[in-house]
Amino acid sequence: MAPSGVNDSARAVMGAIKRFWSRIQGATAAGGSSNAFTLTESLSAYVTGERYSFRANHTITGSATLNINSLGAKTIKKMGSSGLADLASGDIQNGQPVTCEYDGTYLVMVTPVAADAAIAQGLHTIWVPAGAMVTRSTNGAAAGTTELSSNKVMLKTFDFDASTQEHVQFQVAMPKSWNESTVTAVFHWTAASGSGNVIWGLQGLATSDDDAMDAAFGTAQEVTDTLLTANDNHRTSATSAITIAGTPAAEDLVIFQVYRKAASASDTLAVDAKLLGVKLFITIDAATDT
Repeated sequence: MAPSGVNDSARAVMGAIKRFWSRIQGATAAGGSSNAFTLTESLSAYVTGERYSFRANHTITGSATLNINSLGAKTIKKMGSSGLADLASGDIQNGQPVTCEYDGTYLVMVTPVAADAAIAQGLHTIWVPAGAMVTRSTNGAAAGTTELSSNKVMLKTFDFDASTQEHVQFQVAMPKSWNESTVTAVFHWTAASGSGNVIWGLQGLATSDDDAMDAAFGTAQEVTDTLLTANDNHRTSATSAITIAGTPAAEDLVIFQVYRKAASASDTLAVDAKLLGVKLFITIDAATDT
């Protein structure tokens, strides 16, 4: 190379490095709205394997796209448990730096989805121990405390009669991110002796601000479980979907009622069934409770 060209060559290399750095370091603010991001970069075509970065200018509410230099909007994907998946609400937050790699069809995120969104979607568990429940004044189950003999493990239970249907209740102030739909439940229980089956049931009532709480519960769902060994932890299968009465809304106080269907011919355990607690499953469909 002629000495006169060295300076120009160095400047060209510096410019290429700067353009590459700008594309991958995520400081450039995106434009666009409504889950459709736009970006202005020194780019004439999407290149398979190349990475592009931007800083989000809004929080997405579902599947999103990125259009660089008006070259065409490309769907942004994330890697889910079953392969590539569309983004969900909150997966990209306002101000979040995002890096994607073009695979020839999609822009695949190589940065994690927003931390709070990653845990927000789908089924979540709420554990309600017997100690957090209250017995009904009418046909209520008796509170029980048991010390197991060998290692002095203490059990706090509600003890449900073998012949009369008894009830206990508990309340859950639902998170704003609850999808306000059906729930399911699993019952943990034991018994001090005997053999046979127990039928557990659960029903719910949603109450909003200024709603009357003296209202009817929704249709119950029931599950049958068999006593295997006295004083062992027994976990039922999940109930079918429980439709909650009232008009469920964000942040409702939901009152749940548990019962043992002792009068049923299919409930054959002839001693008290001791409820340890209920595992409640609710579905979350928002990134935060703000």
